[in-house]
Amino acid sequence: MSITRYLPGEHPSGFSGWQVAVVISGKHHQRYLSDQPPSLVSTETWCQYQELKARIIELKLKRRLAVRQYFQFIRSEDLRTKPARRVGVRGISADIQSKSGEWRCGFKVSGGSESAASFFEISSETSFTEAWESAIDCWGHRFGIREKDCALKKSSAPPMEIFKNLRRILNEEGSDVPVSVLGPVYAEQRQQIAGKKDGQDSKRLDIDESDILQWFKRETGSKVA
Repeated sequence: MSITRYLPGEHPSGFSGWQVAVVISGKHHQRYLSDQPPSLVSTETWCQYQELKARIIELKLKRRLAVRQYFQFIRSEDLRTKPARRVGVRGISADIQSKSGEWRCGFKVSGGSESAASFFEISSETSFTEAWESAIDCWGHRFGIREKDCALKKSSAPPMEIFKNLRRILNEEGSDVPVSVLGPVYAEQRQQIAGKKDGQDSKRLDIDESDILQWFKRETGSKVA
């Protein structure tokens, strides 16, 4: 993005004035502001006006570019990140790390330019969802993401299968990641399934008890609450 001042004779077309140029998403945008004043305006006043106008246009284009880059950052994936690690946004990736001989799954938030990367482990103490939400909080703070956008990303976690696929790829590349590393990842899902099953069993129990009470009432002629 730039403002270029062309004095008379410097531009091949004969133009003199200010050129404002910017590239947004691969497209070139430019504006030309002539320094040739209308008949009733002095050259000095007109040049001051056109230079100020050029700077205003530049600021508007910078704002437009910043907005475009922001949404590109939170809505697209970095092509430099390997496909098996992508989670839908830039700055966060799925990872399986080995520490002290133990493998662990989690989400890695890149450090940007001012800090080291952070790893949010999925463990027996921290569920898949909790690790993802912690990673989003760190990502939002580190990269200046709006709270409303962080909240939206928290509700759109990547599928748990991402770690299953990543483990397979790592092993194909020569690592020896045990299947047990996936246990904490799927623990939350197993608990949810168990909870639904318990609820269904409880509902069936209530129905069975009601049937028994009605049968007892019919058989004995008694009133049962």
